[in-house]
Amino acid sequence: MWIVNDIYELAVSLKKMTHNYREIKQTLKSKPSLKYRFFRLILILMALISLVSWAFVDFNLGNFKLAWISVIIGLIVAWLISYFIDRLIPEIALREKSIKPNIGVLIGAIFMNVSPLIFQNVNKNIYNGIENCKSYKVLDKSKSTGRRPHFSFKVMLDDKKRTIDCEEVVWDKIEINKSVEICIVNGGFGFDYIKNLSPLNE
Repeated sequence: MWIVNDIYELAVSLKKMTHNYREIKQTLKSKPSLKYRFFRLILILMALISLVSWAFVDFNLGNFKLAWISVIIGLIVAWLISYFIDRLIPEIALREKSIKPNIGVLIGAIFMNVSPLIFQNVNKNIYNGIENCKSYKVLDKSKSTGRRPHFSFKVMLDDKKRTIDCEEVVWDKIEINKSVEICIVNGGFGFDYIKNLSPLNE
């Protein structure tokens, strides 16, 4: 597996190096593949970390469309970056043909993971409408168990039964057959999102 090979090559090369800066610089210059293997390992770490961003994406009100659009745009941006890397660092295309496609895939994975969160935040922070606040009857509430518990409740919204995700603090205050005030705002990209949730249990 190329990940294991990268770690092995870097470990062997670093073991042979001394703490002399000139020697390290000369080694990297004589073996350009080491630079790209190190770069690829950094991208692997970034791709793994970027997976966490999906946990913070808000899918309330069926905003899957915004997520998919942002993923496609993220992949296009990643392709453009990979294209310019080819032009700016021709050694990857000429000497490191085995590394080149992997770098492109990793850049694509990073942008695919972080784009939905970025677009969501822009949509929320640049909204073009006023808050539309209404009270809705809570039909049901649920909590999923696991390492990261998931809290949600169900209401009739626009004649459809919708599952709304919320924080544990809010979920604890919500009661079935009682009302909850939901404030909806039209975001900067034209997608609605929930700006505020307030249980009305009185």
